Amino acid sequence: MRLSDCFSYLLAAVLVVPAGLMASQQPCQTSAPTALSKTWNFPKEATGLLKDVRTQAYAVETDAEGLASLSRFNDVSWERNSGHIERIRDEVNAMGKDRCRLQEIRRVALPWQQREIDRITPRLKDMATQTQDAIRLLNTHEHTFWATKFPDDMAAIRTNATPIYRSIVREIQYAKLQHELGLTSKSA
Repeated sequence: MRLSDCFSYLLAAVLVVPAGLMASQQPCQTSAPTALSKTWNFPKEATGLLKDVRTQAYAVETDAEGLASLSRFNDVSWERNSGHIERIRDEVNAMGKDRCRLQEIRRVALPWQQREIDRITPRLKDMATQTQDAIRLLNTHEHTFWATKFPDDMAAIRTNATPIYRSIVREIQYAKLQHELGLTSKSA
């Protein structure tokens, strides 16, 4: 067996299982409050998590845009695409984990953070579903994925990532401006 065959097999094995994408779609598990909960700065944590989601959404947007363009051509191998879709899967999983924590602390977050959590949650769930679908499609149509709806799946993932990124950027900037103008006592 040649090394390239081993590599192809390894990538196929990695892509066959969506690696926890279901966690991005499932209800989040909440943990019980601890003694430290009384002194924890939840708004600061929420802002940090939102910034993480913003960064991850930008990475997904970039990868999905590139992959949508690449996958429209039949001379691009599925192995090359699999690296991109793995990165997307990992970022979507990370956003799903952050989403769970954000939902867990939502009730003690600032009002703008609560609105942002509510705004991004459905898009994050949609991206998880779309990523799972794209992985399944890539696995079942290795040599003809470019002729399937795979490019459209990538475009849909990007369509969800872009507003998440832009919305979080806008809300964090707005919260900072309000704080600088003295309209709020808590910073973003």
